[in-house]
Amino acid sequence: MTSKFPKVEALILDLGQEMSAGFAANTETYPAPPVSVADLNAAIAAYEEIRDELVAAQAKVKLLVEKKKEVMDTLVHDMKSNLRYAENTADYDDGKLKLIGWSGRKSTCVS
Repeated sequence: MTSKFPKVEALILDLGQEMSAGFAANTETYPAPPVSVADLNAAIAAYEEIRDELVAAQAKVKLLVEKKKEVMDTLVHDMKSNLRYAENTADYDDGKLKLIGWSGRKSTCVS
């Protein structure tokens, strides 16, 4: 039975590191692999670097999304406060409220 190449990134990385160490320690058995140990190590290092950059970027995005929500919550609160003020000041006059992009109360009367 032959081994199957892993599909999960962490397992691929583990195999790459194991292969690198194995090729380096067994040059008599594997004198000239198609990809040198140095090139394999460089590819592993490049992957680890970009993976770490991605993790940092994802963390930053999460923080920015949380900050955006806080800012939006503040904006909504402030706008609703001003709308309540405008509705009370204009006594729900639709014409006056349209001056600020809003409208008066919806009629709840059913004929």
